[in-house]
Amino acid sequence: VYTYLAVVLPVSRDQLVVALLVFGVAGTVGTFTSGRVTDRFGAGPVLCGGLTGFAAALLLLPSALGNFPAELACLAMWGFSAWALTVPQQARLLELVPSAGMVAIGLNSAAVFLGIGISASIGAWLLEDLSPALLSYAGGSAVLAALAVAVAQLVAGRVRIRSAGSVVV
Repeated sequence: VYTYLAVVLPVSRDQLVVALLVFGVAGTVGTFTSGRVTDRFGAGPVLCGGLTGFAAALLLLPSALGNFPAELACLAMWGFSAWALTVPQQARLLELVPSAGMVAIGLNSAAVFLGIGISASIGAWLLEDLSPALLSYAGGSAVLAALAVAVAQLVAGRVRIRSAGSVVV
C-alpha cells in the first residue's frame, strides 16, 4: 500500500508531503519505543501488538479517506506499528540462533526487501481491477496472516517450553 500511497490518498501534493512526514516520524517513534517495550515484555507480545496495530491501520484507512486528519491518524498508527516490528523481530532471531545472529538478521532484512518488491508487484496487479482505496484491505489481510503465524509460533513456543519443564516468562 505504501508504494501506492499517492494513488490511494485523495490529497494534494502538499498534503501528501505532510502524510509521508507523519508516517516517517511515527515510524521513528515506533522503532525507539519498541526497543524499550521489547526489553520489558519480550519480543513475542511486542511483535503481535505491532502486527495488530499495523493490520488495524490498513483496514481502517479506506474508511478514513476524504478526512485528512483521520487519514493522518491511520498513517501515524501504521508507521508506528510497522516500524515497531523491527526490534522484536531481530530480538527473536538473535534468541533463536545466537551463534549466527548477524546472518539471521541479514537474511531477515533481505526477506523484508523481497517482500516489499513482491507486494509492489501484487499491488500493481490489484490496482488493475480494484479501486485504490481497496488496496488497503489486501495489505491488511496480508498483515493479519502474518499475525496468525506470529501467534501460532508464540503459542507453540510456550507449549514446547512448558513440556520441557522450564518456566515460561
